[in-house]
Amino acid sequence: MTDTIGKNPFLHLKTRSLLLWLVAGLIPLGAWMPHEVVLGYGAYGLMLLWMGWQFHRLRISPGRMVGTLSRDSIWIPAMALVVPLIVLFSSGSWMLLIGLLWMVSPGAAQAVQEVADDGARSLTWSLAVLVAPVVEELLFRGVILHRWSARWGLRRAVFYSSLAFGLMHANFLGLFVFGCVMAVLYIRSGTLIVPILCHALNNLIGTVLLDASMEQEWSLSALLLTPAGLTLVSGGGLLLFLRKNWPRADEGAPYFGRGGTLDENDESAVDLPGDVQDDAASRGGGEDEPGSVDH
Repeated sequence: MTDTIGKNPFLHLKTRSLLLWLVAGLIPLGAWMPHEVVLGYGAYGLMLLWMGWQFHRLRISPGRMVGTLSRDSIWIPAMALVVPLIVLFSSGSWMLLIGLLWMVSPGAAQAVQEVADDGARSLTWSLAVLVAPVVEELLFRGVILHRWSARWGLRRAVFYSSLAFGLMHANFLGLFVFGCVMAVLYIRSGTLIVPILCHALNNLIGTVLLDASMEQEWSLSALLLTPAGLTLVSGGGLLLFLRKNWPRADEGAPYFGRGGTLDENDESAVDLPGDVQDDAASRGGGEDEPGSVDH
């Protein structure tokens, strides 16, 4: 058991420390320069610093986490299938949400839309298309997926990490499904390059569509019928994709090789620093206390 713990550094990673890291960094930054773009770049910068610290502290290899594209990779046809479906589903589910909210409370729907539009305007193209895909995929499909896989198994880690990803965005349903698809692409391709490219293409197309939609006046039927059709059709395609490629019950995380199994005899496995091993030993082998939740 001790050897296995020593070879899985993610068992010693506490993702909740990221929240403290962001709060401690963004509060003084916001007081000094309260601008949306600055705070956006600041948040992503803090995420990168936190991940770099965890990689150094636990001797996690970023290159091993990112992986490489193999010659037999199906990433090109997978992207050609997934990107249009995920763009249609994200756009359709968001417009459907606004339309349903408009039926209940037009004022609330308008307020939500204005907040989303203001947030979209504050995002520069470089932040949305270049920075966000790299940082978010490294964090959610890289660090968090592996940490929660070590705790709960890969299937639940895909679900919970996608749930957390969705909660970070206004369009929860669209981004939850998006997170599941990106995680499956990572697992099946063995490299974060595939979901990063898909994420960048999704944000690029979404930004163009959002800029165009801001100039349009939408009728209630356009906010309900068309989005409902887009959501159902694209959602059905994504559901088939996820069902076919969902991780097996005995499957492990991509960091430990194709197939995701942790080989205790692997010479490239990570030996943790002495202070981390001592801390793990003092807590009973590094496992979380029963009933505790590592968020």
